[in-house]
Amino acid sequence: MSMPRRAPVRALVSLALATSAIQPLAAAPKPAAAQPAARAAVDPLLARIDIPQTTFRLPNGLTVIVHEDHKAPVVAVSVWYGIGSAHEPAGKTGFAHLFEHLMFNGSKNFNKDWFGPLQEVGATNLNGTTSFDRTNYYQTVPKTALDRVLWMESDRMIYLLDAIDQARLDEQRAVVKNEKRQGENKPFGKVGDVQFATIFPEGHGYHHTPIGSMEDLDAASLDDVKNWFTTNYGATNTVLVLSGDITVAEAKEKVARYFGSARPGEPLPKPQQDVPVRASNAEVRMKDNIAQVNLMRDWATPGREGADAPALDMAAFVLGNGRNSRLYKALVEGKALATSASASLSELELAGTFGIHVVLKPGASEAEAAAEVDRVVAEFLKTGPTEAELQRARTKINASYVRMLETVDGKASILAEAHLYGGDANRWKTRLVRQNQVTAPQVLAAARAWLGHGYTQMVVEPFGRYASAPDTVDRSTGVPAVTSTPDLVWPTIERTTLSNGMPVVFVKRDSVPVVNVALNFAGGTAGAVAMGKGGAGIAEFALGGLDDGAAGRTSGEIAGMFEDLGATFGATAGVDSATISFSALSSKLPETVALAASLIRQPDFPQVELERAKTNALAGIEQSKASAGGKAGRILAPTMFGPTHPYGMVPDEAAVKAVKRADLQAYMAEWIRPEGATIFVVGATSLAEIKPLLETAFGNWKGTGSARTISYPAVPAVTGTRVILVDQPGAPQSEIRAVLPGPKGLASDEEALSAMNVPLGGAFTSRINMNLREAKGWSYGARSSLSSERDQRIFTVSAPVQTDKTAEAITEIRKELEAYLKDRPVTAAEVADATKQVVRALPGQYETGGAVLGSMVGYHVRGRPLDYPASAKARWEALDVARVEAAARQVIDPTRITWIVVGDLSKIEAPIRALGLGPVTVRTVD
Repeated sequence: MSMPRRAPVRALVSLALATSAIQPLAAAPKPAAAQPAARAAVDPLLARIDIPQTTFRLPNGLTVIVHEDHKAPVVAVSVWYGIGSAHEPAGKTGFAHLFEHLMFNGSKNFNKDWFGPLQEVGATNLNGTTSFDRTNYYQTVPKTALDRVLWMESDRMIYLLDAIDQARLDEQRAVVKNEKRQGENKPFGKVGDVQFATIFPEGHGYHHTPIGSMEDLDAASLDDVKNWFTTNYGATNTVLVLSGDITVAEAKEKVARYFGSARPGEPLPKPQQDVPVRASNAEVRMKDNIAQVNLMRDWATPGREGADAPALDMAAFVLGNGRNSRLYKALVEGKALATSASASLSELELAGTFGIHVVLKPGASEAEAAAEVDRVVAEFLKTGPTEAELQRARTKINASYVRMLETVDGKASILAEAHLYGGDANRWKTRLVRQNQVTAPQVLAAARAWLGHGYTQMVVEPFGRYASAPDTVDRSTGVPAVTSTPDLVWPTIERTTLSNGMPVVFVKRDSVPVVNVALNFAGGTAGAVAMGKGGAGIAEFALGGLDDGAAGRTSGEIAGMFEDLGATFGATAGVDSATISFSALSSKLPETVALAASLIRQPDFPQVELERAKTNALAGIEQSKASAGGKAGRILAPTMFGPTHPYGMVPDEAAVKAVKRADLQAYMAEWIRPEGATIFVVGATSLAEIKPLLETAFGNWKGTGSARTISYPAVPAVTGTRVILVDQPGAPQSEIRAVLPGPKGLASDEEALSAMNVPLGGAFTSRINMNLREAKGWSYGARSSLSSERDQRIFTVSAPVQTDKTAEAITEIRKELEAYLKDRPVTAAEVADATKQVVRALPGQYETGGAVLGSMVGYHVRGRPLDYPASAKARWEALDVARVEAAARQVIDPTRITWIVVGDLSKIEAPIRALGLGPVTVRTVD
């Protein structure tokens, strides 16, 4: 379960020197966007953006939305309740989020953890979230499991209170408190609380964040639970969306059967707009565990249904979305005062915020940066946006919607949100059309009005007549059985070769008009190590700098070209290989391929951009050293692999500072070359169409020799247990890593290794997580994993735990590992459950073209057939307990664990030493 947070969380840090009371306007201005104005030309792509749906309502008031998408045999089930933290009574902050956790702990007719039956059928995207205005629960399941999930969703909607007792409430209260500790233990973890408490006055629904306070969480009682459920979780306050391989007729029959007996609930007031306005600027200052000064400004604005929201959103895009935005050009490129500068419109139901977020360059003047923000905003309020800026914003917005429409769960969320807040499942399209039609004068008028504020509106409608239908479902037999799952059908793979010998792998996927392309090269960070530059991060600098300047174009010009095309570009340096990828709209494929090729083949690596990247990298290193998780990561790799192994190298400050432009050019010449490279294409095109484009772009590319290979040195042997402690003074949680050497590369019995991990620590219902999170209440979540490097791999148990239970948690983890080998080995039931979980998730796992592309690149790097998932079902179903036990013995050895613990040593060092695990070393992060 999770509570969404904005990333980065925008806090009200500076709005002037004098703090003043929040006051309403004497007279709210007329919405600026309502003024008569000519409509902008509509992007032709808008016609391709649609989610056909059918909406109906049960006699008890439950709203149901059905969207048919039969490309994969899966259905997304999304249930949205119109209740969130903004509705919490005084003294009960965090209660909506606490209740969300309780909803996953069982109901009258299935009084167990929610996840087991759905993991068994291969559910994906399974979770719930709490926000200010709503709580939602969602999962995507094979069509054959639809009855099971509808049974379970309706059971907890109708019969939840029969299963909640004081012990269960106390258990989940402890879990939520650990989630709060975990969030606060990260940089920016406490900024959001200050932000909302400053923007919105006491008594406003947004004055506090959904996570709530420790004191209020402790105060939650069973009576609160019952009252909250009875008042807010009725059918009339709920939207159910079914999106995927289902017909309207099927949906009507199943929903009426399972949900028809739900209570209508109580008539709840329709939230009204409540936009607080400051009479003058205010400033709040606070300190947090971050590396750079963050300057943030927020103006309260109308909520998502406000008339000016589309125009304000366009203003935010022009001011601060991307490298071509005005704030980025002024503060990052122009004055070089910041490493990032952005603007965004956050839209909630009662109100919204228009925010500017500037991350200052180390050593930059805060006053100068604030003055530059003032200048950019003032200039915008004087002249408004240009038509070219608005057209770029429209293209980016429309392109992002195109990509969201590929997944059934993404479309389910769009439809649910539209109906919950706008009363119409098509409201999202209405908003998108309005946004496409907004003109420059409208944007200017809205910005002038709302960066000066005010508008409140309330609508009261008749509640209507509702009654429950008799419950005709026999729930005494438990959740419906799922006896089959649709098989994964792997798409046809086509191959060809360019004239220079570069292989091309192609898969056609045309559900959305998008083409994804990836070029995979040998080397990665291991290649940089082979060049003697492993500690400098030159692979990351080289790949990250491809769009900083190429073929004589500046970074801003390149960013503008991609934005105008509605395309994206990115490059990543993995440890074993490098991948450069781009995504194009089908209608803009030739231009996008040509542009991407110029970046790959003609990078300029401007010195000014390299210096900026080095500054950001140094800040990132400093930030990683400030967080407990970052410290653990920097210690783990060199400890397990050795400081000179390609997998053990971590960039350090001195090496980063020494990076030169020539290093980037040398890396490109050595590793980003056609010999040994492979091009992967997935999307709405054909091999006949894409090959000539690739031939023109890359066919005449010649390298300087044969393909390069990596030689991996031996990894230091681990002969005993050792403990490494790193101090994090004042940390409310400790970061625990229990690390063991794993197999070399892809093992011959890879499925057995995976099946070994699932019940131990690889799933929510795994032994380690159930122990530390559910039984003990010491952690928000603990897990284990086996890394996927091509050479040496490692097995890691990760557990952030509350400080006062650190030593006890280490003991429990060790007990679980020992028991897995001796007293409680893996069972046949656990192997069967792991098999079901993995196999039944396969049809939904590769729904998107990007997922297919990523899978093929990954298996290519690891030396497996590109259609490896197609045979996964047979391999998993052939597993037995003996093979999984053998895999466990291959990896788990409690006598060779490396324990890495980051926390407040003044509180945890003595108890850990008392465990007598082995030699204890106290290290710094360096």
